[in-house]
Amino acid sequence: MINTDILDVSDALDDWLRPTLIKKVTKTTVDFEPDEIITGRTQDCMIQVAQPEQLIKMQLDISLRHIRVHSKSDINMKELVEFEGKDFRVITPAQWSGYGYVDVMAVETKEPLKIAE
Repeated sequence: MINTDILDVSDALDDWLRPTLIKKVTKTTVDFEPDEIITGRTQDCMIQVAQPEQLIKMQLDISLRHIRVHSKSDINMKELVEFEGKDFRVITPAQWSGYGYVDVMAVETKEPLKIAE
């Protein structure tokens, strides 16, 4: 039985959403050499810097920068979220989709910024 008592609270995000570049990295091989294809899409997101207490509770490395990303559209594991000129890799599956939005955690990659084609 589906619970119809769950409220769609996604409208609470509206004032905080900003266009954000989300990138997908596909690894391939070209002429026996590894290669990457980076595709990007822009979607409205609200980004918050994760608090150390959250990171400790989740047993994440507090020496790395983490962000929480909220959106009305899907964000998938291992996708990259570009924030403040850096890439952050999504490390948690989307939560709260039953409430009309998704919430994921992402960690800074410490790699050069990937450019979408």
